[in-house]
Amino acid sequence: MHTKFKLAFILAILFPGFIYSQGGTWTWVSGPSGTAGVASYGTQGVASASNTPPGLYESPSWTDKQGNFWIYGGYDGIGEHSDLWKYNHNTHQWTWVSGPGGTTGLNAVYGTMGVPSSTSNPGCRSWGVLTWTDASGNLWLYGGANSSEDLADLWEYNIATNEWTWMNGSNTFGTVPVYGTMGVASPGNTPGYRTESTSAWADKNGNLWLFGGGSSGGFYNDLWKYNIASNEWTWVNGSQTGGATGTYGTMGVTSALNSPPGRASYTNWMDAAGNFYLFGGYNDDGPLSDVWKYDPVTGLWTWIAGENSYLSAGNYVQYCVNNGSTGPMARYENRSAQLLGCNADAFLTFGGSAQNGFNVYSCLNDLWMYNTQNNQWTWVSGTNTIDAPGSYGTIGVGSTTNLPPSRAGGCAWMDNSGVLWLFGGTTDLAGYYSDVWSFTPNPSCISLPLAGGISADMEQNLICRGDSSQLFMSGASNVKITPSATSHVIDSTTAWLSPDTTTTYMITGKTACRTADTTYVTLMVTRPGVLNYILPDTSVCQGTPTVLTLLGQGAVTISPNTGATWLDSAHISLTPNASTTYKLKGTSTLCGGNDSASFTLHVQGHNPVSITVPDAIGCYGYSETVTVSGLSALT
Repeated sequence: MHTKFKLAFILAILFPGFIYSQGGTWTWVSGPSGTAGVASYGTQGVASASNTPPGLYESPSWTDKQGNFWIYGGYDGIGEHSDLWKYNHNTHQWTWVSGPGGTTGLNAVYGTMGVPSSTSNPGCRSWGVLTWTDASGNLWLYGGANSSEDLADLWEYNIATNEWTWMNGSNTFGTVPVYGTMGVASPGNTPGYRTESTSAWADKNGNLWLFGGGSSGGFYNDLWKYNIASNEWTWVNGSQTGGATGTYGTMGVTSALNSPPGRASYTNWMDAAGNFYLFGGYNDDGPLSDVWKYDPVTGLWTWIAGENSYLSAGNYVQYCVNNGSTGPMARYENRSAQLLGCNADAFLTFGGSAQNGFNVYSCLNDLWMYNTQNNQWTWVSGTNTIDAPGSYGTIGVGSTTNLPPSRAGGCAWMDNSGVLWLFGGTTDLAGYYSDVWSFTPNPSCISLPLAGGISADMEQNLICRGDSSQLFMSGASNVKITPSATSHVIDSTTAWLSPDTTTTYMITGKTACRTADTTYVTLMVTRPGVLNYILPDTSVCQGTPTVLTLLGQGAVTISPNTGATWLDSAHISLTPNASTTYKLKGTSTLCGGNDSASFTLHVQGHNPVSITVPDAIGCYGYSETVTVSGLSALT
């Protein structure tokens, strides 16, 4: 948690262990065991099995429309990061997408509000950052903090262009909330700086919502909505002051008087009807275990489960049975994911922290499911004791005896096949994890049909003409592939693709909930004696490198070699001082044969900046025109 909001309480009860069978299988997928791992960034933009982020705590995270998992920033015990990473759960590979490559403590580069730029970035941050994925697949974040400053800025990241845009909010630190009139949008409204909240939802109309967290007055229970089109915030619900005690009312009964207590909040569940859910968190009175539902249509809150008091011991009866409305012990910095039932009616939460009176984390590794259809909790996996060491087993091998060590402040997401994934977190704010885990539920414990869409990956993305690539699919039945003339479907999980030219295939099918879904893959085709490469930039600023990627090549030479540095056998960093035409010669290891190719990399020089002042001395009240040249933007 952010140091400003650290608190201490006595954990009243320690539970004896249970020996019932867990409700699924954990697999240690990648990354080092324990907290002593070393980061490996690899080449920026290039996925590799050897890449791994540093051990990170409270990293902002997202899932994109293709099911890839993304993280940004995070705290490693030394400082906050500003790197962006992507994880492909099908290949088990990380890609360092952007950022300084491990340097901590860098401030944001804001640029011009609303203008995308390759040089803009949100800077280092952690400590509870709100995130959303919008309908177009863009990634958004708001707030958080670094070691010295609290943030109140809103950013959008475009995956396709690899560019950040500062969209809204202040580029100064410690901005306080400006509420305006409840229910009325205004350009002047702002939630102000926010830390220790990840309770964020993107509704069906494309609006972005946030709840609570820490700000200038303590822990809040206010609810805000951001309209992307108008670029305006609306204060929708809750108190304008921190420390709101809330009103529970009667469990299960909706009322205009109901409101959750202010809190640091870490769940972001949303059901198929568009209702928002909260579970647990903490405020100055201690940790919580309550569950709340908010209906954005009626604007009303309902307390639906959990206790209306602090320091709940929970209800650990047995794995895979309904525990009633009282479930996990009170906690915070847990991580949640949506179990993709046909009605989006069940959610998962893993781990978190219970902090003792010595200000040392007491972490958890229990996994729970909450079903909104019957308002019942189910204990799925993990222990009912604090600081359990876990059991890694063998990397890549699932086992019912495997279990992640207890942790708080990690990341969690659900793939289209109903598998839960975990990354990172901390045990005690001294050790930081960079391991990746997956949990495959046992259908006898979690039998909800999956509503996830089709997921598709190819064995090879580039083939020779006349060859084939195997296609792996999941999440749907009755699969059809278009064009069908160059595809052969084996079953709902496997197909072979054999195009003569580069082809984009459309894959359609029915999910377990009998809803239609579509996804696309592109298979590139080459022929013998063709050099294939990717050059991301054809024009760069002087001194700025770009990386050339060779596809399926053997021995290749590049000339001239001025400004060309081989990073490995498939990547060349190019930094010429002037516009240069390069020529490649080599052999294709993919298809055989020799070939050559050429391209021109244009270099833009740095224009000198000059300022012309007509009069160096002026009288009071006198104005004159100052001429500035050599800048694209001036403030």
